[in-house]
Formats: sequence, structure tokens, C-alpha cells
Amino acid sequence: MAWTRTEIRALVRQLSGLRATGQLSDADLDLAINQYYLNVFPINTRLADFEDFYEFDTEDAVQSYAIPDTVFSVEEPISIDDGDGDAVQFLTFSRNKDGFFRTFVEDDSAATQQPETILVWRRYFYLGPIPDDAYTIKMPALQKPTAISGSVNPLRDAWGPAIAYGTAVQLLLDAKDTDGAASITPMWIKRVDETRSVDQGQLVGMRAQPRF
Repeated sequence: MAWTRTEIRALVRQLSGLRATGQLSDADLDLAINQYYLNVFPINTRLADFEDFYEFDTEDAVQSYAIPDTVFSVEEPISIDDGDGDAVQFLTFSRNKDGFFRTFVEDDSAATQQPETILVWRRYFYLGPIPDDAYTIKMPALQKPTAISGSVNPLRDAWGPAIAYGTAVQLLLDAKDTDGAASITPMWIKRVDETRSVDQGQLVGMRAQPRF
């Protein structure tokens, strides 16, 4: 079965009891579906489909670079390429904000050279030392999928039930219907576990309750 937006809408309405557009318009329902699919489902499941490489180019004398909203998280190894065709090098991933900014002060007098360290803080990448040229920084990342629409289905049909259950749970919680949410949460967890098990066979039998 192909899980289109129409099928997901129908199951969400059935599960939540919001069957009429007078209770919840299709436009608002679509927003709720994509809120779950874009912002929660990838973190619930951490499926390989959401993993890709993210890269950006530095600029001379610019230390900080905004992380796009489409990127949830990044991982090591993080490489730096000067574009000369030789082997890439790897940056040290700093987890010490205070130590980083004490070492690599961001001001006009700071020396610039090829960066050796990267810090992630407040949805920005910070490089130290401050770059002296254009470099390409590349890293594995967990990223958002494309929003579900009339012409775009979930990346995999098997995800449809999990998306519908997750959306319904969130709608019921938003409506303060904790009993209703609790009644379908076990099946939501089961559906999420199923998507995770299909994607990564080694996770079969391991259960971690999804979180909003």
C-alpha cells in the first residue's frame, strides 16, 4: 500500500477522533503531520534514510557559520579540504565552549590560518583558528526529509502508520486528552520499532520509547 498524504490524513483522523474538517481543517492536519514527520520522526528512528553528508565552504576571516534548519545533528569525522587535490585533513571536535573561545578569540586582531578545531554551539559552527581562505568542511549529519504534500509521499511506504500514529498522539496531547494519547501510545511505539527494525536488522528486539 502506498501511504500518500490522503491515507495518512485518514488514519490520523480515525485515531484522534478528529474526523470532521470542522474539528481540524485539512490544512492544519497537514501542518501537524509534517511537524511530526520533519521534526520528530527522524529523531525517534534515526533511520539511515535521514543520514547524509553535510558540507559548507568557509570564507577568509569568518569564524562562525549558521547550521541550516534541515540539519538536526552532526557527527565525527569532520574533514577539511583546501581544494589543492592532496589528502583531506580532519578537525578536532571541541566539546568545551569556554576553552574554545579562550583559545580562539573572535576579533579583528586574531591571526587567521587553516582551521584545526570545530565547535558546535547555538546552531552555529565555530572554527579555530579563524580561516585564512576558502576550505570545504564535510561531516556526517542527521537531516530532515522533504515535507509530505499532495505530490510528495514519505520516503518509504512502510513509515506511513508510524507517522500517522505519532501525529495522532501529538494532537491528543495538544488537546489535553492524555487518556486518548495513552491508549494509542503502545501501538505508536510498536510502529516506530517496526520501522527501525526494517531499516537496521541489528536493532530488532531493542526498544527505546520515542520522545517528543
